[in-house]
Amino acid sequence: MREPTSLPNRIVAPALRPGDAIGVIAPAGPVNRERLQRALGRVEARGFRIKTYGDLFAEHGYLAGDDARRLGELNAALADPETAAVMPARGGYGCARLLAGIDYDTVRRRPKIVTGFSDISALHAALQSQTGLATFHSANLIDGWGDPEPPTDWVEQAFWQMLKGETNAAVDEDVDSAGTLPPAGAESKRETLVAGVAEGMLIGGNAAVFTGLAGSPYLPDSRGAILFLEDVGEQPYRIDRMLAQLKLSGYLDEVAGVLLGQFTDCTAADEKPSLDLATVFADYLQPLGVPVLAGFPSGHVRDNLALPLGTRVQLDADRQTHAILEPPVAK
Repeated sequence: MREPTSLPNRIVAPALRPGDAIGVIAPAGPVNRERLQRALGRVEARGFRIKTYGDLFAEHGYLAGDDARRLGELNAALADPETAAVMPARGGYGCARLLAGIDYDTVRRRPKIVTGFSDISALHAALQSQTGLATFHSANLIDGWGDPEPPTDWVEQAFWQMLKGETNAAVDEDVDSAGTLPPAGAESKRETLVAGVAEGMLIGGNAAVFTGLAGSPYLPDSRGAILFLEDVGEQPYRIDRMLAQLKLSGYLDEVAGVLLGQFTDCTAADEKPSLDLATVFADYLQPLGVPVLAGFPSGHVRDNLALPLGTRVQLDADRQTHAILEPPVAK
């Protein structure tokens, strides 16, 4: 096992408590009203209050309002002393346009829970790299909690347990204490690509969004980290290009392990010759000589299992499990 390292000045937000306010923002793409209302009803049913900022349904092309509007709403939610958690309505595209304007000093002084996935990976990476804040790769409001059929109970249970600080040391093969192992018949099938066990800070998110930050100051330190990647609708050659970017930049050289989530609909689009994803992953990840586990149940799927970014985890590719080694929130 490689010696783990940690990000400097790691900070965690207070755990959620009944009656806390959830701040809802739209930092990326336009928001579907019906799906958001359905999601907010489910969050309120959990005993939390909803607080919104500005017009969640504004549209500016493929963005939920212009940059100034979206950035102002994001910073307002992050600074609001009443809000315990910030939950983006959806991903899409647009978060990278906001990173330079985020009030990171306020985040350091008043850390709060931040959730989401897909384009929200840019926010996770920036908050982690600039402040050390532990955040949560998880379903967005309309892409997950707002679906007509919500995630199954084991995913929902794991999400709320994590935010409430009820999974201080959760091994995902232990269904009773962690609630994080997919039951028999779940869509995810894990596969060990490189055997071994590693510990490190969990970093990553959506592969396209994450690699798009290469060369910027907003990628978290990869030294001794466990790198998580997932994606949707990308052909194998595009995944190849993303991994090439990480390899050529040296970003892959120091990782302690790799956790691959769901790569949904990531097949060749036509009958032209193509490598399959298994070959692409093998070409780039096997030479690293670190544990690699594929098929983890997180990503653009109904059962998008929450992962605590900016938190030390153990990746056991032999047993095909992960463990959370430190609290992702403060109780």
